[in-house]
Amino acid sequence: MKIHISPTLAQVTPDNGIGQVVIAQHKYLPERGFEIVPAASADLIVCHATKGALPRVDVLHSHGLHWDDVPHAPYGRMHLRVNREIALAAREAYAVTVPAEWVAEPFLRDMRITPTVIGHGIDIEDWQAGENKGYILWNKNRRDDVCDPMPA
Repeated sequence: MKIHISPTLAQVTPDNGIGQVVIAQHKYLPERGFEIVPAASADLIVCHATKGALPRVDVLHSHGLHWDDVPHAPYGRMHLRVNREIALAAREAYAVTVPAEWVAEPFLRDMRITPTVIGHGIDIEDWQAGENKGYILWNKNRRDDVCDPMPA
């Protein structure tokens, strides 16, 4: 099957959730019979945030919305615009996935869309099991409004 992934591999970096998932999709999907192609020749178009200039959205892999109640991260017009664009992409998509039940809640509550929860995975070869030294793993890779380490 021919698939288009947006953003493209050239448009992402590994220091955020969308980038990590797009990189993994490019690594593993070809091994499973998917050919990654431009949108114009794709059987399936998937995106990770908004539709942008794509001709359609078949699958939306949403990583979440922006919230206006985060004290250290002022909510502005850009956040409102992006949330609106995510909602429009979700309404157009045949399928919506999210990485956690918490991320699914506003889709269920506010958009009446039931997304499929698919948790993010890890490449086990990148992890070495060892002695438990009392550390915890924090599943956020940067400090900003959606990745605040204070709860840990």
